[in-house]
Amino acid sequence: MPNIILERAAKYAQHRGRRLRVYYERADPDTDARVEEYFRNIMAKGLAFDEKNSAKYNPLRPEDFAHLLLDITGKDKANKMMQVADTYLYSITRGSYERKFDIYRRLLESGRLVTSQVPGAMAANLGIKTYCFELVAAAKNNKSRV
Repeated sequence: MPNIILERAAKYAQHRGRRLRVYYERADPDTDARVEEYFRNIMAKGLAFDEKNSAKYNPLRPEDFAHLLLDITGKDKANKMMQVADTYLYSITRGSYERKFDIYRRLLESGRLVTSQVPGAMAANLGIKTYCFELVAAAKNNKSRV
């Protein structure tokens, strides 16, 4: 469970005056245990990023996570919401370096992405983090290797 996704979801919930129940797609018992341990750890200790470097992103404190994150539950791949989540995740990932990808473009144009749901000034801290795909986009545009 990527910590940035979890933190941004928690920040968005906080922004909307809500709290979160987290659902993840089950894999195998060992992976499921690691995901759930990660969840408990972030509530107890917060993010493991350098405080000085991450200060510009206004990271949540452990007590914020403990308040905002209610619980975590694994769901089977056959679960319809897991299938919808997979479609969003794939579309956002691919659309982050291929802006013309049809499903991403339609989600963006219809205002269905979280970045469209928050004020522009808050998008850097609450929206979708896509700058990690800069090397992928550069490689694709330059036809070079990453």
